[in-house]
Amino acid sequence: MLPGTLLVIQIDAAINGGNSGGPAFDASDRVVGVAFQGIDNAQNIGYLIPASLARTYLASTSSGVTKFNLVDVPFRAQRLENRGLRRFLKVPDGTSGAVVVAVSPLSALAPTDAEGAIADGANASALRIHDVVTAIDGQDVGDDLTVELRPGERVQVDSLITHKVAGTMTELQILRGGQPLTLRAELAPLAPLLPRWHGFDCSPEWVVIGGLVFVPLTAPLIDEASRGEAGLATSAYNMYTQVYGEHGFRTDPNREIVILITVLSGGDVNHGYGSYSLSWKELVTFNGETVQSLAALHASWQRAASADFLEFGFGAAETAWHRSIVLDGALVRESEEQLLALHGIPAGASKGVLARTHKFALQAADGASVIVPLDREGERRPKSVLGLSRVRDT
Repeated sequence: MLPGTLLVIQIDAAINGGNSGGPAFDASDRVVGVAFQGIDNAQNIGYLIPASLARTYLASTSSGVTKFNLVDVPFRAQRLENRGLRRFLKVPDGTSGAVVVAVSPLSALAPTDAEGAIADGANASALRIHDVVTAIDGQDVGDDLTVELRPGERVQVDSLITHKVAGTMTELQILRGGQPLTLRAELAPLAPLLPRWHGFDCSPEWVVIGGLVFVPLTAPLIDEASRGEAGLATSAYNMYTQVYGEHGFRTDPNREIVILITVLSGGDVNHGYGSYSLSWKELVTFNGETVQSLAALHASWQRAASADFLEFGFGAAETAWHRSIVLDGALVRESEEQLLALHGIPAGASKGVLARTHKFALQAADGASVIVPLDREGERRPKSVLGLSRVRDT
């Protein structure tokens, strides 16, 4: 779920606790990188962020930007080593490159539809499926998805893009049906498929309704769930593969994936659903309305506080897997405080969710269109029964 492959430098000097963020020099006293990682129980193995990427960071934050995002690679590619594939794509002998298999619909290189087709008069910079990228900014791309770093040393082609300052013009030389073309676009960070890092673009959040615990799906949550001897549970793995899909590009920047993480025991309100096979399943609808985010779910729950029944839909209605949980509205209201106290949960929703729900209410009162803001200001919470990831300061 990273923006793409990033370059790092491995050195044979030890990096210990407290060294991270310090400069590393070569024999000529030039800064070659910034220390950031060592390996436990290994001697004299350390890693640096290259100076080129540090310069990108400085250039990106010089204008007052407080959160630095790397430029994402806006396409997925496969190798061009097979002779039949080369003939099919009409690639001349002596020409190397990478075959485009997907393009982010949110990027400046996006085609007009999922098939990569481009209508007359559409964006001339659009990249299509089956295009062959032969060079990026003048650097030849190898059939094995690498570029030359220096004589005798090659690195992943992604690094030509991920080290760029957002908004920098990028030039792609491509073959389309055997014909050479040049595409130019200003590339930028893309909305990630899932929030990536605690304290940067996500923090633990939750909403509890009738003992059903809903959380946003994040990379740290998946990482936490994979810890332990058993590894990632089948239900969590299936959720990950469903969301990641074939190429892992986000299609709607305003939608947050909300999942049911667990069902709290106690009382009759959710009796019969405790062993329900819906853990780690995506919540799609609430009382017939599409769920756009965790805060939007909470806002809908507040509006439906007097409803006789609460229906939670999992899986698209047109699919064979669609399931529902239906709770008695009166029982939900009566049991809320008891369930929260029983499981040591401080509130029915996290601080960040409550703040955004309030914002939704103000927007609705003004008649404004409610768009889900995905930036978070929620405080960190203990893991507890919520299944939320631990936060470790470094």
